[in-house]
Amino acid sequence: MRASRLGNIALGLVLLAVLYFVALQAQGLWQSFAISAPSGAPRGKPNIYLGMSPEQIGKLTLTTQGCLACHNVDLEGGVIGPSLDNLAIRRPDPKWLRRQILTPQQVIPGSLMPIFPGLSQRELSGLIAYLHTLSPKRPSPDNQGSVQLSPPPGVSLKLVQQGAELFKSGSCVGCHTINGVSRGTFGPNLTHEAARRRSDEWQLKHLKDPLSVYVWGQPSQGQWMMPPDGGMRLSQAQLQALVAYMQSLK
Repeated sequence: MRASRLGNIALGLVLLAVLYFVALQAQGLWQSFAISAPSGAPRGKPNIYLGMSPEQIGKLTLTTQGCLACHNVDLEGGVIGPSLDNLAIRRPDPKWLRRQILTPQQVIPGSLMPIFPGLSQRELSGLIAYLHTLSPKRPSPDNQGSVQLSPPPGVSLKLVQQGAELFKSGSCVGCHTINGVSRGTFGPNLTHEAARRRSDEWQLKHLKDPLSVYVWGQPSQGQWMMPPDGGMRLSQAQLQALVAYMQSLK
């Protein structure tokens, strides 16, 4: 009986040794995989970006991260955020883009853009590289027929129409487009400007002094592309009419 007990103990020690050996092998295999996994690839998952250029990674990231729910490229996507078609000329600084993607509220207070903490460095760098390939194009109308104006509560249609005339007769049409009218390529497409839910105060401040709405990333050299008052020396009443027009574009 004593011999049987000693045999059981010996068998147990052998089993423990085998389990310890197996555990060591498994740990070594996992460490080997983790070390050899490419940067930007989730550990334990295949590298879906294998063989792709940074621009290709960025284009895929734009789709998989839901960016097109708010922004549009080639008139495909959402309207809450500005069109990205001409971003390469509007925002050539990669540092600004990086900060805007990671901490949008620090760049533009009140921005509706969410943060994306899950982006890998490879995805972030690829996204910036892809956005910098988007040069100005001549956009087609992004809705059928004429724009349907929807004045905000308490705003008269007459004031909105005055703003529309100012937009068409002034320098706005040189850079912006609304439903393909003028087809300006340097500024964001404004066809659905009201959908971005900017406040009246923001719109007015932006018209008076465009750089004042940005708290980070102001150009260090040269003049910002959009001049104060739209380059038209507008009166307060005219500015209010333009704001009313912007806030009616849905």
